[in-house]
Amino acid sequence: MIAAILPVGVVLGWFIHHAAFQMRSYINENMVDILDLKRQVLTEHAEEIHGYGTMLTANPMLRAEMSEFLKDSGHASAPMTSSAMATLQSESWGQIHHIFLTDGQGQVLLSPPHDDEATAHLGENLGMLREYQRALHEPLLTDLFSFREQHHLHQLSLTPVSANGEGVIVIEICNDFMVQTLLEKFEHGAERTIAIFNEEGRNLDPSQPDLAPEVVEDIRRNDLKQTGLVVEAEDHQGRTVVQAYRYHPGDPWILMVEADRRELYTPVRRLIIGGMGGVLLIGMVVVFVALRLSRIIARPILNAIEQLESGSVRVKSTLRQVADSSRLISDDSH
Repeated sequence: MIAAILPVGVVLGWFIHHAAFQMRSYINENMVDILDLKRQVLTEHAEEIHGYGTMLTANPMLRAEMSEFLKDSGHASAPMTSSAMATLQSESWGQIHHIFLTDGQGQVLLSPPHDDEATAHLGENLGMLREYQRALHEPLLTDLFSFREQHHLHQLSLTPVSANGEGVIVIEICNDFMVQTLLEKFEHGAERTIAIFNEEGRNLDPSQPDLAPEVVEDIRRNDLKQTGLVVEAEDHQGRTVVQAYRYHPGDPWILMVEADRRELYTPVRRLIIGGMGGVLLIGMVVVFVALRLSRIIARPILNAIEQLESGSVRVKSTLRQVADSSRLISDDSH
């Protein structure tokens, strides 16, 4: 009986294991898909902010005024440009930090303040940025890095005033807003978080831990364009967590979603427990049915055997009586 049940148990066990593996893979892929959606949101947001610089330079009057101002900043003024930049900065505050104008060497010559003059960037120099010389001739977005405010990271939108290398319109993209946008409408459990890091592993949220250098190296070493990277690790609280990373060369950020392993794989655990219970139940049913069938089939056979044994006893008794009678007759004849 056990030999008959064993193959069924093996097949069902393999099926449960395979289904659990598929479910776990689906959960991991779902985490990476979430990061893909968030990456698209971040990219579209950065491109939208990047378009503000193009909007300013597309205005012929503003462009002419900026060119004149950059040629002779000691005597020329740029009231229309200052007003346009101040209005844009005020209306978009929260999505951007500041907007300012630099000359061909990266010196900030025009910077509308926010609230007070101390919030302006006048006199600072962006010429040390590795992207700056290229930005004098073509618009681009920089990587994430510390820019004056050392406690958080910035991404800069750089738009050339003209193709002649006269100067650049610089927009500080507010990464706090990006973090909030990333978390917005993110369906997650109590033990699930999502984060953005720069390419060196620094967390955009300064209150949260950075990535370890070996983790950053592992992320860069793996090709995450198609599959992402899903690993199990121990967080700073000592819990076992599942971390999914998304990094695409050319992006200034690394995205990560982290979930408590027990919470994340609860459906898998339920499937395994339910499957094992199902296998046990099926085994019990098979044993019960087999016992019932054995009793139903065996009873007539046992009755027949008993009848045969009874008949055999009667035949033997009869033969014994016949043999005894034969001896008596033989004795009488003598």
